[in-house]
Amino acid sequence: GLVAIMAGSFLVAALGEVRQSRVRAARSRPAARAATPLRDVTTATAPPAPRRRDILSAPAGPLLAAAVAIASAAGGEALAEEPAAGSASEDEVGAIFVGRYTDKNHPGGYRDITLTGNGRAKVVGGGGAGEPKLYFLQAKVERDGGKDYITIDFRPKGGPFNFKGVWDKDGITFLKDQNHWPKVQ
Repeated sequence: GLVAIMAGSFLVAALGEVRQSRVRAARSRPAARAATPLRDVTTATAPPAPRRRDILSAPAGPLLAAAVAIASAAGGEALAEEPAAGSASEDEVGAIFVGRYTDKNHPGGYRDITLTGNGRAKVVGGGGAGEPKLYFLQAKVERDGGKDYITIDFRPKGGPFNFKGVWDKDGITFLKDQNHWPKVQ
């Protein structure tokens, strides 16, 4: 999915920048290069792999940090293929929840819900009033009596555990407080 493409792009850009910065550093030491005897290229070994310190201190360090953050956000599987949002079949349990939502309790924020398989879902959100700029929540989806339910663990953003919601007209209504997240896409 999109997360995999972004993480892969950042990683490729970061490693390419690290290689270029090592080449620039080597070229900036002409005296050392002149004193080094020529090697037989048929028996030469490959240059050592970049060290973590070199990667993170290179100009592309922020790109690599972003790639790592994206990979972490995707549960460490950013380079694995993810189902695209909205790709769930309509009959799949929880498919009704896939999409983007708003929350009147946190104006200006968003919540993106994707299914991750085996009755699980992921909520990525943030940016609203009184909440973190970015957060990741785990959820489970289930069907009971023909209705789909989603139960979200809000502890990572300081909220309750096992907060259950149900699809209601145009979005999710949470059973404990009746807060409603309308679906916007």
